Amino acid sequence: GYLTLTAHPSYDLLKNGCASSHTIKGTESITSIKARKYRMRWQKAGSVEIEPVLTDGTQLFEEQDDGKDSLTTHNPWIVRCHNLQIQRFLSSSGSPREFLLLENLTAHYTFPCILDLKMGTRQYADDASEEKRRSLDAKTAATTSSPLGLRICGMQVYQQNLGYYKCHNKYFGRSLNVEGFRETLYHFLHDGVRFRLDILLPLIERLQTLTQVIEKLESFRFYTSSLLILYEGKGPDGNSNDCSSEAPLPPNDRVFAKRPQAPVVEVRMIDFAHSVYSPKDKGPDEGYLFGLRNLMVQLQILKQNNLSSATEALQSKNDNVAAATAKKKEAASRTTNN
Repeated sequence: GYLTLTAHPSYDLLKNGCASSHTIKGTESITSIKARKYRMRWQKAGSVEIEPVLTDGTQLFEEQDDGKDSLTTHNPWIVRCHNLQIQRFLSSSGSPREFLLLENLTAHYTFPCILDLKMGTRQYADDASEEKRRSLDAKTAATTSSPLGLRICGMQVYQQNLGYYKCHNKYFGRSLNVEGFRETLYHFLHDGVRFRLDILLPLIERLQTLTQVIEKLESFRFYTSSLLILYEGKGPDGNSNDCSSEAPLPPNDRVFAKRPQAPVVEVRMIDFAHSVYSPKDKGPDEGYLFGLRNLMVQLQILKQNNLSSATEALQSKNDNVAAATAKKKEAASRTTNN
């Protein structure tokens, strides 16, 4: 059988005139969007399928990994996670289970751009077997975790010029060298139209603040933890290319509750399953700090490159204006002499 779920577009999305950047097309009304039923199929084998609901052939996510590109209506990682959880439930004995209630950090965003970074130079817990330690050490040595103390585990960034997200998974992150890491970091901060300097500067400030905090945490070790970076994919003017600001507001405030204002950029430490406080380990977590400092170095390089490009473009523009002015003066002088 299947589960039928009815999903209503959020207040902010309807306010901007789109349900997910691609659903309101032509003469389609807000009412028809709200009446749609989005169907997820739970198969007897214990897997989840999401049935396409779009009628115009457009998609929202593009996964660029494993040497091939694919477009889907959903984040490519979502179904994999749900399938894994369902398999665990099916294999359980039916006894009560405990769950963690997690905050949805993306709830405040219309087009959330997300970067998941595995932090530090040690990727195993204190209780890991010798075999697992060797395996994880080899993985660290073969990826950017060794030279940078950083490795990309997942990424999605909204492209304003295309109207959908580009996604990368952990296998893509493992394939990168230092140059590739920096290039991917650049793409994370580029919306397809412009480089988001308005995101880069506050991001560096937050990382500096976090570094100061970690430096004071004596004997804490954040093994295998990650750093999550989020920002709003809409442009600095608050509009995305495919949304109109003239759409009517929804009448039902009980269904469409307005979301609180999101911060410009969020930096969150996550995944503390193997974090420990160990008095025998003196000083702060230098492996984690190594990753934080290298992340700031890479961002500073992007900042300088972007400012240099902007300066060169401005200088070129000024030179062109000066040349045009000189030609006009020369032409005017010839006319006067004649």
